[in-house]
Amino acid sequence: MRLLSLLLLLALATPAFAQPATPAHTERLGQQLATLLADPIQRGNALDLALLVAEQYPTVDLTAAVDALVDVYSTDEDVRHRRAAAVALAAIGSPVGMEGLAERARFETDPRVRQATVTLLRDYVEALPAREARALDFAIVAAE
Repeated sequence: MRLLSLLLLLALATPAFAQPATPAHTERLGQQLATLLADPIQRGNALDLALLVAEQYPTVDLTAAVDALVDVYSTDEDVRHRRAAAVALAAIGSPVGMEGLAERARFETDPRVRQATVTLLRDYVEALPAREARALDFAIVAAE
C-alpha cells in the first residue's frame, strides 16, 4: 500500500519533470509536498518523495516545503518521520531549513535522531565558508 501511495505521489510530480523545469513547476512541487507533509496519513510518503526529489533532482527548488519539513521535525511523534525530515532538509540544503533544524535539534528527545541531526548539520557547516558557518556551528554545539 505504501509503495502504491508513493507511486501515486510520483505520478502527481511527474508533470513537473516531464518538461524543462521552470520556477513555477518546481514551486508547485514544493507547495504540494508542504500540503502532503501537513497530512499525518500522507506524511511518510511525502517524506520519501521529498528525499527522492532532493537527492535525484538537485536542481529542483523545494524551498516551499522547508517550513513543513521543519515542522515535522519539531512536532511529529514518530522518530522515523523526524529523522527523515532532518535528512530531507539536509538534502535540500536550504540555509533557512538548516538554521531551523539547528535551532530545534537541542529539543530533540530521541538521542539517535539528535545525533543524526548533529551529524547532518556538521556536514552542512563543513561545506560553508567560515564566515557563514560560525552562527550555525554555535547552534550545533548547543544541540550536542
